[in-house]
Amino acid sequence: MGAIVEDSLDSLLAGDLSDFTQKRAAILEPAYKSYLISTDFRQDSPHPSSIYLLPSSEVVVLISRCPETEAATDLYITKLSDTFAENFIGYCPEEKCVVFKGERGLIDDFIDFIESVAGEKEVTVVMKAPEQIRIPLGGLEQGLEYEEFVARVEILECALWIGNSPSGMYSSSSSSSSLCK
Repeated sequence: MGAIVEDSLDSLLAGDLSDFTQKRAAILEPAYKSYLISTDFRQDSPHPSSIYLLPSSEVVVLISRCPETEAATDLYITKLSDTFAENFIGYCPEEKCVVFKGERGLIDDFIDFIESVAGEKEVTVVMKAPEQIRIPLGGLEQGLEYEEFVARVEILECALWIGNSPSGMYSSSSSSSSLCK
């Protein structure tokens, strides 16, 4: 299972995510080292990735929770008609959350949008980083810096609740407990 974190958006943006960051780095850093010594690159620069909006009928969200702590232990977001789809946002009426699944490089704009919509309301986030990287279909160009590489190969899954907490979440911050790993 990939790294997962659950907290308020404000806490995530300002807080210590060292465990989440370390788990991501354990996957991303070796992949970047392999990229640096690779010789198989695309010749041209790809078009920038874009994000698209799914209708609610296409959004599927599954959240696993620890029975003891109720902390999120897994998150699965997919498009109903295409389970391999990525780079999308949508709303899940069953979980009453807004979702993002896509490249790391696209999530900042999504978070900015959510902050502008939420205003002063509390935003709760469950975010999952993958167990492995994904090379874009057209490949990667040579010479990417580490952050550029991560922005293209890491697919994040993120569910956000604006003004209402996900079922089972308590008011204090939580991340996956050692009781449920």
